[in-house]
Amino acid sequence: MPDYPALSYSWGTEDHTETVPFDDQELMVTPNLYAALSEISLNGAFSDSWFWIDAICINQDNAEDKAVEVKRMNVIFANARSVLIWLGPAADDSDVAMEFLAGLNKILTLEPKDPEIIQHIRRTTAPIMDSSWNAITKLYERRWFRRLWVIQEVALARHALVQCGKKILPWSVFTDASASFFATYEDVLQHFNAVNCVSSCLMMKRMAMRVPFRGFTEFVFFLNYCTLKEATNQLDHIYGLLGLAADNIRQVIPVDYTWTAAQCFTQCCKVLLERESSLLLLSVASSPYRNPQLPTGCPDLSQWTFEILPKNFKAGYTSLSTRRSMIKVCDDSNALKVPGFRVDIVREVVQGGYGDVFTLDKAKNSAAASSNLALESQSLTLFSEVYSMEESNLEAYYRTLIANHFEHAVPVPSDQTLRDQYTYMKQFWVELSERQPSERPLSEPKSGMLRYAQGIEAQKFHRFFNTKGGRIGLGPRKLQPGDVICVFYSAGPLFALRFDETGEKAELVGDTYMHGLMDLETTPDDARGVDEWFCII
Repeated sequence: MPDYPALSYSWGTEDHTETVPFDDQELMVTPNLYAALSEISLNGAFSDSWFWIDAICINQDNAEDKAVEVKRMNVIFANARSVLIWLGPAADDSDVAMEFLAGLNKILTLEPKDPEIIQHIRRTTAPIMDSSWNAITKLYERRWFRRLWVIQEVALARHALVQCGKKILPWSVFTDASASFFATYEDVLQHFNAVNCVSSCLMMKRMAMRVPFRGFTEFVFFLNYCTLKEATNQLDHIYGLLGLAADNIRQVIPVDYTWTAAQCFTQCCKVLLERESSLLLLSVASSPYRNPQLPTGCPDLSQWTFEILPKNFKAGYTSLSTRRSMIKVCDDSNALKVPGFRVDIVREVVQGGYGDVFTLDKAKNSAAASSNLALESQSLTLFSEVYSMEESNLEAYYRTLIANHFEHAVPVPSDQTLRDQYTYMKQFWVELSERQPSERPLSEPKSGMLRYAQGIEAQKFHRFFNTKGGRIGLGPRKLQPGDVICVFYSAGPLFALRFDETGEKAELVGDTYMHGLMDLETTPDDARGVDEWFCII
């Protein structure tokens, strides 16, 4: 195995306007790669090294060559003696930012989330933050942090260095300092574009400890998360992450750069759905922002969806040990055959999602609170049409508004009542909606109200509905009256289907929550239809 370093960088512009000498000929490269090569030639540690660089080592105009090399990415970066991360030429006081992070790393002695060290770092760095803040945020806003391919390039590296201009830091130092910086100034960073890039930096550090992904469900969730990243070719939203998958996943996912995005996503989803027991892909397919050429049961893996329900429901299975995907894929039509049964039919739907009332814009908070009160009033009306307004029934309503979860992964304990949290939240919305921006700050929110408000916020993309059978739930934003709520065997949530005139084929609308029906073992008999195979087109 040859001894070589590999370069991780952002292409920047696609235009190859610069020339570099190579084997008695000249290669055309992008300006950012040219800048990287210029600095590398001056770096004593790498000046005599033969680098692996994707734009040079892969024939970008040959789909077959690209497919072969993409399948080898895990070997290429895992076996490189070092990966050099090139952030770009010095600019926007990047030297100041790199020196700040190097200095910050030296004072890290405790867990970054520890309140004591957070305060210590705030005191220690406060005198220089005014002058350094812009430089640091500009550094994190560089395009490298938004690029999809770099995730696997860094996660697979045995050793990595970060270079910006002439300044170089070990990747471990850079990420440790970034973790401390994020923990210390998270409250301020939330209002800058850099926050996502800092989070991305920390995510890549965690990935290095978790790869390779061996479970299909875990890999699907990771694919969905990484749709936030930039890739020139939509196909790379899958191919650019294959290096992080174990052999059992890589070997079954076809790599073909002659495909369209729709062909690629459809073929890969077929493979994953037949093996991924939780059917998470069907939840991800709920997004309204998707390629219309895709079957409704296939997600657009170039578009992130925040719209999936929590993963810990058991609407379609009773035991993890017996949980197996039973989906059948029709190769000739790309239709899916999914076993399950019908539960109920949607009667009415409240359209609109809840807004964030905790921003820095007081006027927006007030408007969002007013809108939230109107939406909640409509939901309560729909609830009252199928339930009596007794307190024991209202508890079902409180839980449904948040899909029985305070936050996305924190279910509400079965013995806890939510009346107070719900009441406090409505009072807070009323006070906020009536408040003028110039008025004094609001009183501190009541205990527990924030957790309930977070639960509301987490479900802002789902819509409250009632059914012809007298039930309530939360469905995808595309939900309409007449849609059929179904159980899919082995899936966590329920799903809404929209059948054609024949009643034999259906479009997938999205994942759904219904109170009292999220555990197959306790699903009442009157909600169990006849077992059938649903044909999703």
